[in-house]
Amino acid sequence: MLNKDFYRAFEERYYAPREIIRELRKQYLPIVEPLISIYSKGNTFDLGCGRGEWLELMQENGFNAFGVDLDEGMLKACYERNLQASQGDAVESIKTLESDSQVFSQCISCCRAYFF
Repeated sequence: MLNKDFYRAFEERYYAPREIIRELRKQYLPIVEPLISIYSKGNTFDLGCGRGEWLELMQENGFNAFGVDLDEGMLKACYERNLQASQGDAVESIKTLESDSQVFSQCISCCRAYFF
């Protein structure tokens, strides 16, 4: 069994530093910024939030951001920055959202923009 902080240590060493990832994520802000004018203090949900770079950006831009990740070490990085995140499976977490909720709509829209 792997150490609970293995994946975070792996990412810290072989992935880009947190500050660089945060800067790279800013390229997606124009996609979600119009939503804040429609849904003031709107909720946004980050699936596989990792170290929380996207959560932090969403929070700074006026969203009530929360995330989910499986890895305890990655969640620890979120907690160190006082970001709202919990341990869980992304698909199972989506199933808990009401299908007509704004969070569900934003979650699906952002997934499409981010991954496709």
